Amino acid sequence: ELLRLAPGQAAAGVANFSNPAVEVKDSGGFNRRFALCAAVAEGELLFACRAWCVARREELLNVALQRFREEPVGETMCWSGKGEVSFAECFKIGDAGDTLDAPRVGAILRRCAVVLDTMPGKNGILEEQEEMAGVWLPMVFMSHSCLPNVQYHVFGDFLVCRAARAMPAGKDLFYSWVSPLQPMHLRRSGIQERFVPRPCDCPRCKLEAFVTDRRATEDLLLRMDDQLF
Repeated sequence: ELLRLAPGQAAAGVANFSNPAVEVKDSGGFNRRFALCAAVAEGELLFACRAWCVARREELLNVALQRFREEPVGETMCWSGKGEVSFAECFKIGDAGDTLDAPRVGAILRRCAVVLDTMPGKNGILEEQEEMAGVWLPMVFMSHSCLPNVQYHVFGDFLVCRAARAMPAGKDLFYSWVSPLQPMHLRRSGIQERFVPRPCDCPRCKLEAFVTDRRATEDLLLRMDDQLF
């Protein structure tokens, strides 16, 4: 039934799940992160949850603000596994959520929202679809890597996250904030424009920067685009 859901459609009758091997850890200051307190196997389910909010990308801020007004952020729990943290702590919006700073919430959403991929239509051909985005609270705790160690899939408004490979206890969890299929210069520019004002320095980017020439890569991709399109 989940496979039949359109992007953003409510997944009725499914329960959230949190693996006890995943915990929220304090990184100092206001930072939190997801880490493993026990080893996990490749493909093991880490968590599964409904979206806190999901909407067309241009409408996501208004939907989130309405959600805040309906449910005080201090009462919304982000994670039900080890290291339970409130939404107020996670987003640092205020103890009781009495005052909503829309620009601040918008900036947080730009960092935390997951944009849903366009799904192939009939015969595998991509169809025009409205771009959907949502906030899945566990994803807020994960930082970026172009070589992610988790894989996630979204069915309607239900996100399922699994271990991309076997990992020992103590390992931090990462997903890619941009498409990992893009070349390095596009991944880095996308991260700098939307997330942090510095280039990605993950192990994959370090390796690609060492073995490839950016200008030659860009020229090759431009020639391929000309030939294909």
